[in-house]
This record gives sequence, C-alpha cells and structure tokens, in this order.
Amino acid sequence: MIKKVIINSKEQTVKNLILLSFPQLNSKQILKIFKNKDIKINGVRIKENLLLKKEDVVELFVDEKLFQFNPKIVYEDENILIVEKPIKCETVSLDKNAYTLEKIIQINYPNARVLHRLDINTKGLVIFSLNNKSYDCLLKIFKNHEIEKYYKAVVCGKNVENFAVLKDYITKNTSKNIVEVSNKKISNNSRFAILEYKCLQQKNELFLICIKLITGRTHQIRAQLAKHGIFVVGDGKYGDKIINRQYNIKYQQLCAYKLKFKIQSNSLLKYLNNLDFEIECNFDCFK
Repeated sequence: MIKKVIINSKEQTVKNLILLSFPQLNSKQILKIFKNKDIKINGVRIKENLLLKKEDVVELFVDEKLFQFNPKIVYEDENILIVEKPIKCETVSLDKNAYTLEKIIQINYPNARVLHRLDINTKGLVIFSLNNKSYDCLLKIFKNHEIEKYYKAVVCGKNVENFAVLKDYITKNTSKNIVEVSNKKISNNSRFAILEYKCLQQKNELFLICIKLITGRTHQIRAQLAKHGIFVVGDGKYGDKIINRQYNIKYQQLCAYKLKFKIQSNSLLKYLNNLDFEIECNFDCFK
C-alpha cells in the first residue's frame, strides 16, 4: 500500500476530489477504498463520501499497482467486459507473481476471465467474460470466428501494396521464443495463417496500414508481414533495426483498434451482433 496526500482547495465531496486528483482510479475502485476505510480526513478514517471543507487534508491508502497500469473500460454489461490494454502490460502469464491485465481487471471484477491475448507491447482491445455462461459462449464465438479483429500498424518496406491477402504457415520455435513463417507446412506443428491488409497512408518511407486478422497465431502479424518484406516499426524481434534506431522507437507501432461482432448462432450474446468497438491509435512516428 502507498499513501497519497491531497490538500483540498474548495468545497466538494471526497469522491469528487479523488476523481479529479487521480483520474486513473474509476468509481468502483473508489467505492472499494471507502468500503475498506482506506481514507483519512484530517487524521480520521472514514467510509462515507463526506463533504470537504477548504484546507481539509485527505490521505488515501491504495495498492501501488493501481497506479502502474490504467486499463480503460471500453464496454461493459452483465456478461462481458471490453478493455483497452496499455503497452508493457502482459495480458496473462504463467508467472503467478506477474502483474497482468487479467489480475488488474479482477481487482474490481473477481469473476472476469480473459478470452484472448495481445503481445506485451501491443496496445488494444481485449475481451473478458464476467460469468461462466458468457465464458462458454465466447469460447464458441472465437472458435467459429464470429468476432472480426482489426489492427493498425506503422510499417516500412519495399513490398507494401495498396491491398493484399497473405497466406502462410506459422511454426513456433519455443527455444528461441519466435515463430517461423513458411509457404508450406514444415512440421506437424505448423498452422495455417491468413491476414489481409490495406494501405491507408504513406509518409516518406513509412506506411500506415489496416490489418484484418483472420487467424490469430502467435506473433502472426509481425512475423507474417516480415516474411513478405514488410516490417512493423519498433518491433525488436522481427522488425528493421535500422529504421527502429532512426526513429528511436522502442515498442512496436501496432494497435488492436477494433472488434466487430458477427454472431451467427442463437447464443446468449446475440445482442452484440453487428456492434463495433473501436479505440484511437496514436503512433509516435506517424503524426
């Protein structure tokens, strides 16, 4: 736990002061702070949203991890949650001590379970189930490819086309923590991979592209594009190191910016059919 001290400057409620002072905290987190009596006013612990006077001293005791990452809730209902994952935040991890997106979300949504993942340095939309029925339903929806996933990326390379469909096979190399891309199966573990992209804009040697990910293989976008001579700027694993140094970009310029529900089955989540959820992509090297 860490202590945050605020000197109140006007007449307002405690909750309003906290929201203004710490925008990374949401209403549910603040309610939990009240419930646990993790607030002091002038040295006295409180559990109610009292009216403050000018010069009141407010002490807030919170988990420091709440200030490390601040995932934004894009959509919420009784069944699912759609969250904007920041970069440098793992979606899930086998390491029980790792502070992941799933653990952050479970602070306020204890039953939340993640359905898919993004690479640690990829920003974008991630879906969580909030109950067992929606979890089972989402598993089927993902299996049936009833959610379309769209990305934007800043790339470089001489082979960028206005529109292209890439079809390859991807094989994991676990010893090197990379994937290998080939035009045919090279082992029983090779899996078919397909994506399509279109070029939105060009700026000098850089291109802004939109990608529709049809299969969701490990490192697919970065590795498959690189196989075809197109490199995601900032990608230290599959990218162009010269371009990365030139633009001083340390994280891949890749964002999972849109999800589109195309639910064909008569499921619990049928009400989401034809809904789009979208976030802004702000790329350091393409402004």
